[in-house]
Amino acid sequence: MGMARIPVAELRVQTQVPGLVRAEAATPARSRADLRVWAERAPVSSGAMVGLGLGLAVVGGVGALVVSGVGFFGMLALSTMITLGGGMAFLGVLKRKGRKDQEAEALKALPPASAPAVIAERGRRVIMVLEQHGDLTFERLLAQLRWTEGALLETLVAMKDAGRVVEDLDLETGEWVYRSQLELGAGGPMTLADRQAQRLS
Repeated sequence: MGMARIPVAELRVQTQVPGLVRAEAATPARSRADLRVWAERAPVSSGAMVGLGLGLAVVGGVGALVVSGVGFFGMLALSTMITLGGGMAFLGVLKRKGRKDQEAEALKALPPASAPAVIAERGRRVIMVLEQHGDLTFERLLAQLRWTEGALLETLVAMKDAGRVVEDLDLETGEWVYRSQLELGAGGPMTLADRQAQRLS
């Protein structure tokens, strides 16, 4: 996947702290500690795990209360549903907590920010390039400016937060592009948010 297909804030974390956000294949758990690691790496979202687990537990619980005369194996199956559902919901909660802890650690591990004067000067140069060339992806901006990835990422994040540039998804290419906020004020192209609002209206 190219850099142009990832929003700049996420790209900065992935670039600066690859060890904390690298996606790894899920492997079978061998212990309780491995089970938590497996839950964090599983491709299913934490919300889906909690919802599915609670649903399974509720179905098992209601079945145990309502159904009578199912015999030993029927009750065993229902109690297994309750146990598995509760366990899955618990793992979903652990996964959500682990993700938040991971994101917090990733933000702490980012290198210290450059001086405001440096960011301002870089921002001025980014605006000049955008006004000259129009919408550009991260990779094309990087080629035009010939900076390090870290310098451009830090600058774009700061400019986006300050409202000086707009990060917009090009629906035709699936790539994120950047444009000067001044261009938008002059009646430039509509952003993704503008297009979505127009579609709803």
